[in-house]
Amino acid sequence: MNLIMKERDQLQIELTNTNRKLARFLDHFKARLIYHINGITRLVDATKSNDKLIVSEGLYGLEKYIKHLIADMNATYKIRENQLVNICRSLNGQLHATREAMRKVMICYTKLRTQAIQPNACINDPGPTPQELIDELSWSGRSNEDYLLNLNASIMAEITKPVK
Repeated sequence: MNLIMKERDQLQIELTNTNRKLARFLDHFKARLIYHINGITRLVDATKSNDKLIVSEGLYGLEKYIKHLIADMNATYKIRENQLVNICRSLNGQLHATREAMRKVMICYTKLRTQAIQPNACINDPGPTPQELIDELSWSGRSNEDYLLNLNASIMAEITKPVK
């Protein structure tokens, strides 16, 4: 039960931190948007002047400002694209690790099932414990920050610990 509560608390902390990051991002995005809208508004107002020099400078400034805005948006999207690519790579690694763990679980299951349906039904080799499978997965070069183990596997490992 402690394991579940620790996992829940950890997830709540992670959710709170994610919500804070999202709020900061939205505030920053809103401030940038207001800044750009005000800049464009000033330049558009300058184009409504009766003075041709002011109109010419306003149009030039507006064109330059919009190019800057588009470049800024492209840079922002490029950063976000790189973040998403990194997330995809991380998830792909997690997927491969999970597949390998499931393959090992299925091998153990098949061995145990084969031993259990034999006429004398004697299980000689129960295979590794779930905790050993989890430890092996953890030692495969993945840090705990990069790959959070499945809660059900952790609970199963706790439940099936040998009785002393």
